[in-house]
Amino acid sequence: MAKTIRWKIPADLADVAHDVHVYRSIDGENGSYTLSTSISAGGGNTVSTWADGGGQETYFYYVKYVPSGGAELDRILAVLEPGVTEQRLAEQIEGHLPEIVKARIDSNKLDIRKAMDNALATVNAYGTPTSWGFTNLPARLESVTVLLAMVLLYVEKQLQIAIRDYTYGATGVNFTVDRNSKFSSTLQNLTKSLNDLLKYSKLPDMEIAPMGIGTNALSTPQARVFSFLFNS
Repeated sequence: MAKTIRWKIPADLADVAHDVHVYRSIDGENGSYTLSTSISAGGGNTVSTWADGGGQETYFYYVKYVPSGGAELDRILAVLEPGVTEQRLAEQIEGHLPEIVKARIDSNKLDIRKAMDNALATVNAYGTPTSWGFTNLPARLESVTVLLAMVLLYVEKQLQIAIRDYTYGATGVNFTVDRNSKFSSTLQNLTKSLNDLLKYSKLPDMEIAPMGIGTNALSTPQARVFSFLFNS
């Protein structure tokens, strides 16, 4: 069954014709990559997808641009199109983002998927470690994953805070950035609400499961996260 891959077009490509060399590994992310095909980057170097007729969910890909008459450029990672749940959550995230953030996201929405991956890693690391993926993510964890991804996109694209200023672990989220007082206050409040949301969302995964908490406990930190995102 054909699998379509997507990649992010480099912003610094020279204004000349390019080919795209597509490399594939069938034995893991750190396996051996072989050249699968060479395609034209198209007019204006706008081509950023390719359908692998023999593709599998377990395959990994990267591409290298080749300018006319030149050598291969740096490697660019490519990803498979998302599954149904991942696509639904990505569309939900995009639909709720402020326009100023949407305008700064790449055309293939790979920025959103990167944020979703980091958000899910945060959810899995909090409290009792879990190993949820987008194919089996419980409905109770969807909201916190979506909100975390939105926050990561907001702080990167709007506040210009890099991912290196963000850490996570068993105790939750921490933004280590040192900016002006408004940024600091916003991030402190945001961090508290995110960690509250993580705590309540992952209660059923704790080694000693507590009593049910109902929906009110979740609604307050969710509302606060939205408030900080759109009113700061």
